[in-house]
Amino acid sequence: MTTKRYTLSKEERLSWKRYIDLLFEKGQSFVAFPLRVVYLPMEEEMPARASFLVSVPKKKFKRAVKRNFSYVRLTGFVNMIYWNRWKRRIRAC
Repeated sequence: MTTKRYTLSKEERLSWKRYIDLLFEKGQSFVAFPLRVVYLPMEEEMPARASFLVSVPKKKFKRAVKRNFSYVRLTGFVNMIYWNRWKRRIRAC
């Protein structure tokens, strides 16, 4: 029995410094405690439908163990939601 890996491809991960800087400069945000979501609708053509970046601040989580735990949980949650909502629809088309 194989298990399904809910992972994002390289194009779906936000890793380019220019886009990250642009996201924090011009992006819009909202708070859904304890998370702060920052997003930026892009006009230009992107290789992926949506790109994600998960960051856990040192200011909120002082210990590295707690930061790593939070990062793994958040990343897994984002991957699972993205996979179930978008990937399933793309494959069905």
